[in-house]
Amino acid sequence: MAKNHEKAYDFAKFQRCFLIQHADDGSEEEEGIAFTIKVENKCLKSWYDFTTKKGPEGKLKLVDIINRFLAEQHVTTLKENCVRIEEHARALSSMAKSKLFGKCGRQYTSCSNLFRRIVVMKSELIQSQDLNETRKTMEQLHAQTTQLSEQNRCINERCEQLSESLKTLNDQKCKSEEELEEQVNRNAELEQSNKQLLELVTKLEELHGKDLDKRRKTFTEVGQRQQHRIMTELKTKAERSLWFAKAFGLD
Repeated sequence: MAKNHEKAYDFAKFQRCFLIQHADDGSEEEEGIAFTIKVENKCLKSWYDFTTKKGPEGKLKLVDIINRFLAEQHVTTLKENCVRIEEHARALSSMAKSKLFGKCGRQYTSCSNLFRRIVVMKSELIQSQDLNETRKTMEQLHAQTTQLSEQNRCINERCEQLSESLKTLNDQKCKSEEELEEQVNRNAELEQSNKQLLELVTKLEELHGKDLDKRRKTFTEVGQRQQHRIMTELKTKAERSLWFAKAFGLD
């Protein structure tokens, strides 16, 4: 029975209403009887009320409820497919409901305290071999669960590591893109400055180039040292021209 359904039914309230009776003379053992369950009418009525509710409780088997009572008293439980006991218990619970209907006071108390019997056969109990197989299966499932839990833990740790690595790579990518954009902008600015400077040098060459050693090559065609020398000479020429213009009021 599911845990939430076990909590829904008040087992503790009816513990004293559910008794196990074993025969002392061994006659039941010869007939294949394991033991007899004695259940008070008020407990049987509670079974009827609980299993006829709307919702999940109404789908429960009475064998499940009986097994919980048996387990509380450390008695071997019934097989899940005990059709005979399921039908007999349902008939008794319905009968108890009918018997107690309309009664009150002493009549209700007297009737509710009456015991009904459910005979349990040995063949209807879970055998030790079945229990061993069930226990073995549960141990295997537990081992598998433990293994899967460990694998899940390792996978989660690896996922966290990969997530951190991905975050680091994304940060590095963003930083590289920003640096690349800055470098592109700087290069564009330098290209523009060089273009303006080249235009200025070309203009100066047109104005003063005749006095610069009668060169046969343009400014961009000569080496760096010669470019530096030409720039110095052009600067001197330009400064002289400006001085001359100012001196004679031609500016």
